Amino acid sequence: MDIHIGGSNHPDAATAADGLGLDDPYFHACWAPLLDPWTTHAFAVSARIARARTQPVRLTLDQFSNVLNPVPASFQVRARTVGRALQDAAVKGLAAVRWQSHVRVDVSLYRQLSLVPDAELTRLTDPELSAHASTVSDLNRRRAAAGRPLLTLPPTATDRLRRADPAARPATPDPVETALTRLEGLSQRPTTSPDAPTLG
Repeated sequence: MDIHIGGSNHPDAATAADGLGLDDPYFHACWAPLLDPWTTHAFAVSARIARARTQPVRLTLDQFSNVLNPVPASFQVRARTVGRALQDAAVKGLAAVRWQSHVRVDVSLYRQLSLVPDAELTRLTDPELSAHASTVSDLNRRRAAAGRPLLTLPPTATDRLRRADPAARPATPDPVETALTRLEGLSQRPTTSPDAPTLG
C-alpha cells in the first residue's frame, strides 16, 4: 500500500483565515491529549512532510509505519495501525483522507489547525483548557483587528476556568474587615439624642 501525503488549506474559510499553523504549540497542548498516540505521531510526521514539500510525497506502508512504530510487525498489523491513525485524523478534522483502493491512500493534511470543538473541551484537563482559552484570546485579537467575528467559549468552559483560577473568582469579603467597615461608618454618622436639651 502506498501513502501519498500532501497539504491543502482548511476547507473552513474562518479556520483557514485564522492561520493557526501546523507547528503551533496548540496541537500538542490541546489536540494531542484527545488523539490516539499513533495519530499524534502520524500527524507530526505528515505535518513535517507537508511543510517541507509543495508536492505530495509517496511513502510505502512499511516506510510510514516504521516511522510510527519501528518494531517488526505483520502487514495486517501495520495496515491496521496506519489506517486507524489516518481515520482518526480525518474524523477530528485535521486532514482529508481518501482511500483510492486497498493499495493507495491519499492524505491531504490541512495546513491550518482547527480549534478543538466545544463538545470535546470537557475531555481536556484544566491546564489544557487554559491553553485553549489563551489561543482563543490570541485569535480574537487578530480577528478584532481584521473586523472579523469573535470566537466564544461555552459557559461550561468559562465556569471551569473560573473555578480553576482563584484570581478569576470574585473575592470573598473578609468578615472582620466587613465588621470594621460597618463600625467605621456608624461612628461617622451624626448622633442625636431625644433627651438632649434644645435651645429656644
